[in-house]
Amino acid sequence: MYRSNPRQAALDWFSDARFGLFIHYGLYSIVGTHEWMQLRDCIPVQEYEKLMTQFDASEFDADAITDLALEAQMKYVNITTRHHDGFCLFETQFSDFNSVNSPAQRDLVGEMARECARKGLGLFLYYSHGRDWRHPHAPNNGDWGARARPDYDPPELS
Repeated sequence: MYRSNPRQAALDWFSDARFGLFIHYGLYSIVGTHEWMQLRDCIPVQEYEKLMTQFDASEFDADAITDLALEAQMKYVNITTRHHDGFCLFETQFSDFNSVNSPAQRDLVGEMARECARKGLGLFLYYSHGRDWRHPHAPNNGDWGARARPDYDPPELS
């Protein structure tokens, strides 16, 4: 029925699912606070990056998380794969700032994907590509309208 419109099929599935689990997990989890910690607490990039040396993900258990979701009759799990702090919960060729290069040495996104597939849970992946606090021109004052390259003068489009 939706073969011609897979986007609509996905939207309908999500709407029908109605109840799921959204997980924010990353370096901020070490200190037990929120995912906006670096920006809101004005932590310099170099200081925040030091948290990676402590990130062992010892409390991250995809099997237990998905069991909990099923017990609560949830239909999906949504995990933040990379938040605005730039730390990835998977290995990537674009950044060494990730869980595989931390003491955890684990691909947490892969672990979650395998457990969701094994247990029949939907999986959604949140990846922040539009904001990166490690970028040299990233706004640090909540100004969402700031330009990533302030000295760039775009050419006229004809």
